[in-house]
Amino acid sequence: MAKEYNEEMEVKEEVKEVKEEVKQPKKRTQAQLRKILKECEVVIVNNSGSHVYYKDENTGEEIDLFAYGDTDVVEIEVIRKMNLKKKSYLEKYWLLITDVICDEDVSLEDVYNYLGISKLYKEIENPDEDFFNELLLEASMKDFERYMEKMNPNLITLLAMRASVLYLQGRFMNALKIRNIEKAINREGFFEDARDI
Repeated sequence: MAKEYNEEMEVKEEVKEVKEEVKQPKKRTQAQLRKILKECEVVIVNNSGSHVYYKDENTGEEIDLFAYGDTDVVEIEVIRKMNLKKKSYLEKYWLLITDVICDEDVSLEDVYNYLGISKLYKEIENPDEDFFNELLLEASMKDFERYMEKMNPNLITLLAMRASVLYLQGRFMNALKIRNIEKAINREGFFEDARDI
């Protein structure tokens, strides 16, 4: 009996030691997180159908992305200042923030909250340069329709622009998705018109 008791006590001690090793890190305050994020960089992607250019008037920092899918790494403070002065770059999804580079453990959600744009990114589950391509070329019709229902007009316009480029390249020919896009932008024949340009 004493042997069983000693073994049970040893097991309890081992469990206690393991629990102490696995303790969760302390929760950071908002002020601590803001201080950390100010030192981070983010990966941004041109999500528009054209050249995206921004220059910070105070620092001279530039964002210069020529084509859809072009990427750059910039300090988060540049994006924060840009978002304060020119909200359309993020609100109209011309630029997507796809990754965070930081010495500390921070998430994209932390970045979105810091910039005040988390609501925008709720519409895009995986914001990266392939988001529209995957949606147009690989997503099932059911998933495509589900995304279309959640999208705001700015995002739908960008989706239509990307779809027209893929259509002209002969890569996007799904008649049901084409019809849904034309209905969403209220422009029947949009893709045929794009071919005539």
